[in-house]
Amino acid sequence: MSRLALGSVLRSARSGGYAVPACNVFDAVGMDAVLAAGERLSSPVIVQISTRTLRAWGPRRIRQLFVGLVSQRHVSALLHLDHCADPDLVTACMEEGWDSALFDASSMDFETAVRLTRDLVVRGAERGFDIEGEIDRIGSVHEVGPPQVRVAVDRSVTFVGQTGVTCFSPAAGTLHGLSEAPVVLDLDGLAALSENVGLPLVLHGGSGLDAPTLKKAVTCGIAKVNVSSMVKSAFRGALSPGPSSAAVEPIDLLQNFSARTEAVVAGFVEALGSRGRSCDVH
Repeated sequence: MSRLALGSVLRSARSGGYAVPACNVFDAVGMDAVLAAGERLSSPVIVQISTRTLRAWGPRRIRQLFVGLVSQRHVSALLHLDHCADPDLVTACMEEGWDSALFDASSMDFETAVRLTRDLVVRGAERGFDIEGEIDRIGSVHEVGPPQVRVAVDRSVTFVGQTGVTCFSPAAGTLHGLSEAPVVLDLDGLAALSENVGLPLVLHGGSGLDAPTLKKAVTCGIAKVNVSSMVKSAFRGALSPGPSSAAVEPIDLLQNFSARTEAVVAGFVEALGSRGRSCDVH
């Protein structure tokens, strides 16, 4: 399996006017469904793993699973660690041959965030491992209070310049989870940040955003869109077949989950314009 680089994939997306779906999975079925969607639609895809899932399975087993599944498909895919604030865990993935990670420094003071992020960027460069940066916290629908709806352009530009991250995740109005209230993105802030940093931007909280909103975000520099809650929803839906559930075979539930997840990923591929873009990936 040839190794891809997150930076190269996202720069191609940014220059090509599309974005790559990055889907959080927690098992082999979900992972293969993401890869299947990428293969069927000739779209690059990013398989994301949460810190909690990483701790449950371990970086080596997850990497081995990823390599095994990718080897059976014709797909351009990367393995990425999502939202990790522990440099040691990022390093463990780096050493096991993962492709990239989001080092989440949003809970740290600015100087510490810059120092730790820059250190990971330098060490990652020695292994072909890219770092996504985050300095302003992106909240959750389960929290009380409104999200940060204005991109901190100046602060973000300084952070990117001092760390050398491959891509950057601004707080721009989205929340993790499926929001019942309309999501209002700071599109002007995204566009200004994109122009000033010249790097691919990442949109967290992609679940539930409609296609027109996603397309507008792409025009403002978004090159990677994270999807987690809709995959979890697909899992819960697949495991709730109704009153006759006692007669349902486990394999049927898993195949249902796979089909639902592949459909979720395919929807984002179409909305983000990444269909047929595997040819852009080197």
